Amino acid sequence: CHSLGEEKAQRFDNIFASPQEITGDFVAPVYPKSDDDVEFLLDALADNFVFNTLDENELETLVNAFENYEIEPGQEIIRQGETG
Repeated sequence: CHSLGEEKAQRFDNIFASPQEITGDFVAPVYPKSDDDVEFLLDALADNFVFNTLDENELETLVNAFENYEIEPGQEIIRQGETG
């Protein structure tokens, strides 16, 4: 039994969203990255159930669209409870 404030967040094993259609004029951004970065991203995505149905072209588009951000130690990235 957990006391108030110590309750662990519930994790869901299965999340589903209906497929989204991308309009014909959409062009995904492409950010340069090293071969090592591409390999790292592909390995990370391969182990994630959210992305395991993407084909090779979709994975390439997704990986190309990742942009690297460098942050300072202690800089807020995500605020718990906010949408995003």
